[in-house]
Amino acid sequence: MDFFDESGSGLTELIMVMTLMIFFGMSMYLIIFAGSGVTKKVNADKDAQIEARTALSYVNVRIRQFDMADSVSVTRNDYNGGDSLLLKNRDPLDPDLDYDTWIFWDNGVLMELLSDPYLSPQWGAAVSIARVDGFRIEQNYGFVTSYITYAYDGEEKTVSSSALLRSRNTGGRAA
Repeated sequence: MDFFDESGSGLTELIMVMTLMIFFGMSMYLIIFAGSGVTKKVNADKDAQIEARTALSYVNVRIRQFDMADSVSVTRNDYNGGDSLLLKNRDPLDPDLDYDTWIFWDNGVLMELLSDPYLSPQWGAAVSIARVDGFRIEQNYGFVTSYITYAYDGEEKTVSSSALLRSRNTGGRAA
C-alpha cells in the first residue's frame, strides 16, 4: 500500500482534513444549538415582562374608565379568596344597564369577569387578560396600587403602578 500518490499528498493529510471538517461541523452545530436555547430563554423572559406590563396597563385603564364615586373598590373575591378589583357601573336613569366588572388572578392568569350586580358572579365565564405569576391590589387614601409579579431571568420580579382616583373614594380597603 502506497501512502503517497503522484502529487505528493498522502492518506494522513486526507484523514486530518476530514477530521478537522468533522470537528468544525460539530462545533457549528453545538454553537447554533446553544444559541437557540439562549434565544428562547431571552424571548420567554421578554414575553413575561411584556405580559406583566400589558396587564398593569390594562388594570390602570380600567380604573380610569370607572373613576366615579363609589365605582372602584378593592375586595376579596369568593372564588379563590384573592385580591380583586371590583368596578361598578351604575346608571341611575336605567338600573337594568347596571353591571360589575371583576378583575382577579387565578392560576397564572389575570382574568376579567362581567356580572350582574345583584347576583353572584359566574366565575367560569371570566376571560383571560394576560399570563402573569401573581396579582395584588390595594386601595389606600384615594390611591389604587396594582402589583403584577412575573419571572425574569429565573427571579421573581414585580411591577407596580398607583392611580389616584379623581372621585376620591373613601380610601379604605373594602373587605
